[in-house]
Amino acid sequence: MTSPFDGTAFVLIWIGFLVIMSSGIVIFILWAVRAGQFCDQQRARHLALMSGIPPAEADQEVPQAPGRRPASGGGSDAGGGQP
Repeated sequence: MTSPFDGTAFVLIWIGFLVIMSSGIVIFILWAVRAGQFCDQQRARHLALMSGIPPAEADQEVPQAPGRRPASGGGSDAGGGQP
């Protein structure tokens, strides 16, 4: 074997990586539970409903692109041709 990526060494490297990462994840979750990271779930339940964006004004007019007819023109644009 000329390379550490041939044969069993490669498998052992991946097994070692898997053990280290699994241990790290377990330690992190245990720390989070002991530190109370998952305790305030009532606040988290409503976070998706809160918004920092102010409500849009109902009387605010949307600017039109130059040369376009307003949408309330009454006719149908199904033909796609110019009037």
